Amino acid sequence: MRHKTYRNVLVTALSLFSGLTGVTTSAQDVLSEDVTIHVSLRPEKLSGKGEIAPGLVFEIFPQDFKIVEDGGRGKVTQEAFSVGAPAEPHSLVLLVEGWGLGRQAYYDPLLEALVGTADAFLEKLDEKDYVALVTYDMRPRVEVDFKRRNAARDEIRGALAAMYRQGSAGGFIEANIFDSLTSTLEMLRNQPGHKSIVLITKGINTFSARGLDDVRQKIAENPDVTVYVVSILDILLRWGYEIPPMARSTMTTLAEESGGIAVFPRFEGDLIDYAEAITAAMHNQRTLTYRAKPVPVKGKRPVIKIRVECIADVDKDGKPDKFKVYHKQTRVPQEN
Repeated sequence: MRHKTYRNVLVTALSLFSGLTGVTTSAQDVLSEDVTIHVSLRPEKLSGKGEIAPGLVFEIFPQDFKIVEDGGRGKVTQEAFSVGAPAEPHSLVLLVEGWGLGRQAYYDPLLEALVGTADAFLEKLDEKDYVALVTYDMRPRVEVDFKRRNAARDEIRGALAAMYRQGSAGGFIEANIFDSLTSTLEMLRNQPGHKSIVLITKGINTFSARGLDDVRQKIAENPDVTVYVVSILDILLRWGYEIPPMARSTMTTLAEESGGIAVFPRFEGDLIDYAEAITAAMHNQRTLTYRAKPVPVKGKRPVIKIRVECIADVDKDGKPDKFKVYHKQTRVPQEN
């Protein structure tokens, strides 16, 4: 109520000012917006004396980030004022392609590795976190709705094992990734805390009603959801399957625009290692908050591109160190 009262007073003042000066001004031209995005940092090269050991916790401050937005009003540099830990608890959806695996002559070691991959994510969650299992082919199905990790773990394991055992008996070959991902983003809308989707998939969309741009728009509209992709495209290539040329770039785009990572293990034995790398990125996330300058909105709200660089000097040699920054790459301005 206080915010609305403030806004009304501001609009009234602007109207009076416009009448006196002849300059047309609106509230959306002056009201700023606090934007919070999740970022993960991976040191790539330290400029001088030392190296950051894996898992080492190092201090990061708001001034260690350079943020540039592009959209609606050209390129604008923003200043972060807060860096913190993601909100708790963590709500995670395992979005797993149903495949009808047996019908495609996949074999047991791969199926076991895929079940193990999902299990690796469950093991790394805190017991207070929420997890759900959604499988998909023609359409998504909620196999296990949100429960605390310990309550959901055995049920999810059982559902995945049963799904893969029954793959040879039927199931659709279609894999509608875009429709299923859009539905899962909606499913997470009212969940508390920090939210992630882990998409375990071949990586080939076949029959979705929605297109890639629809999913990218939905990702931009959900600033607190990160998408991670584990794709077996390279395993299929090794087996001689034909892969659509855009499949890899599509999976990479969906993950990176949300601030996540897409991985493409080449061997079945690598799946769990990649899962552990993704869980490490999840636990290394920080929230970065900055006050965005207002964007003029006429009609449909624009998608704003975000670029974040980390310029921290972790090894204290007086030069910025090089980091790979995984972060939300797009956002949609809030309605004033």
